Amino acid sequence: MRHLAKAGVFFALILLGIAGQFSRWSDVFLDGKVFFVDPDCYSRMTRVALLLDGGGPSIRFHEFENAPVGVAPHTTAPLDLLIAGGARTLGFFEKNAAQDQARDLAGALVSPVLGVLTLLMVACWAWRKPFGSAALFLVAASPILAHGFSVGRPDHQSLLLFLLTGALIAELEIWNRRKIIFGRGIVNGRSIITGRSPWGVVSAVCWGIALWVSLFEPLILLVSCLVVRAFLLGRNMIPRFGANSSPNPARFAWLAPVVFLGIVGFALLFDGFRGGLPSAEVREYFSSWSKNIGELQPVSWSLLAGWLGWFGVLLPVVLLYGWIKSRDPALLASAIVLLFLLVLTSATARWGYFSALFCALCLPSAMSALPRAWMAWIAFLVSLWPVASTWDRQLFPEGMALRQRTETRQENILLRETAGVLRKSGPGIVMAPWWICPPLAYWSGRPFVAGSSHQSLPGTVDTARFFLSSEAAEAEKILRKRQVTAVITDDPTRVVENSAELLGIKPPSESLAKTLSPKVHPEYLKPGFRNAFFTVYQVVGIAPE
Repeated sequence: MRHLAKAGVFFALILLGIAGQFSRWSDVFLDGKVFFVDPDCYSRMTRVALLLDGGGPSIRFHEFENAPVGVAPHTTAPLDLLIAGGARTLGFFEKNAAQDQARDLAGALVSPVLGVLTLLMVACWAWRKPFGSAALFLVAASPILAHGFSVGRPDHQSLLLFLLTGALIAELEIWNRRKIIFGRGIVNGRSIITGRSPWGVVSAVCWGIALWVSLFEPLILLVSCLVVRAFLLGRNMIPRFGANSSPNPARFAWLAPVVFLGIVGFALLFDGFRGGLPSAEVREYFSSWSKNIGELQPVSWSLLAGWLGWFGVLLPVVLLYGWIKSRDPALLASAIVLLFLLVLTSATARWGYFSALFCALCLPSAMSALPRAWMAWIAFLVSLWPVASTWDRQLFPEGMALRQRTETRQENILLRETAGVLRKSGPGIVMAPWWICPPLAYWSGRPFVAGSSHQSLPGTVDTARFFLSSEAAEAEKILRKRQVTAVITDDPTRVVENSAELLGIKPPSESLAKTLSPKVHPEYLKPGFRNAFFTVYQVVGIAPE
């Protein structure tokens, strides 16, 4: 009966997590169509469309942003292949409207599917752990993790979270088995790291694929975990061979490193190296551009508490208390890594996903360190008040937040209508404000000067200069340089403010973005389609450079 009740709790928590991941359903499925929640998601889906049209198996160059130059992106193939495989699995194989619907649906559902798999992974790991349900509770309830696995968000972070869940669980198991490795009379202790125990191989597989997906967060996390391993295991971190070594550990000792290096090597062969020095425009304008990117903003401690709860924010202190009481170095290691992640999150919001994940995985050890179980549960549950408050604001927006959500939905529908006009008007490069370029590129199939990635900053900067130009000849020069055949305008105030912030200047009193209208426009711009938000101008009489 006890196990049945526990299973019921775990099942309810998994349903809670699924509900959170699908909380943005009404923002994604509108007017009988699929709309994604971030501009980068449309860039991902453009890659998937190219892949399904035979442009793969690895998309190493983007012609649809920073046109006509294009960019060599850091984006890699694993999530592309997952979404493309999902579209094929849905049974749409012919190049018609049904294939587009299958692709959109696969993109909308890929992150929730990965989220469900992550919840199941945590549930299986936490089943035999004291306070394991607390770990599953935080993974299910954290707003930042729900956003990472959100419906309509085909972003690589969902795949990273799935892979790093496995990697971090394996690391914690390795750290917590230190006493076995150094225990007397245990000949095969080192096999826990690199021998018969599965955790070494699980760690190698998860870290290897995660590094294929991205060389940023996984690499920093891997280095920090390897430092902790070295601290905990010392010389036993590296397998040794010789007369004193048992043949069984020696036989499997290098399996994990070989698996890891094999995955990394295959990734380099499949996708190529995605590094490279940033361009001059990226170096000059990245700082001002990043101010418009939510995941690159610093995080206040109150917002962090809304993601982790008060107990989560104070968890490093609780882990240190447990270490002082028990002298278990695994608790000290967990506290150091978690504190490191919290500091990174306070500087850049994109680390919030991984802080919430690792915080949840550390909860069983931290709560076990408290004197009484009931004290631990009360502290944990009461600390979730800011998490509940965050969910209340997200699910039931009021005032400005509600108006912005309604306006965004209307804008998405009208933007897709505008893209349909572009698709029918023929080929050619389009100039538009950067934040609407990825969805327009995906829906219209046309290349754009600007984009949402930092690699497309040269085109984004040229777009900002075009809209802020006060002289028709200056704007014409930019159109000629970029071989533009159409221009799309958005709300002038928004365009001017964002463009000026990107260029690091004060908004000018006079600019093309303010004066441009179907009635007042340069002779080389011919007004065409128009709706409540956007106007399309065809470029006439300008020969490209």
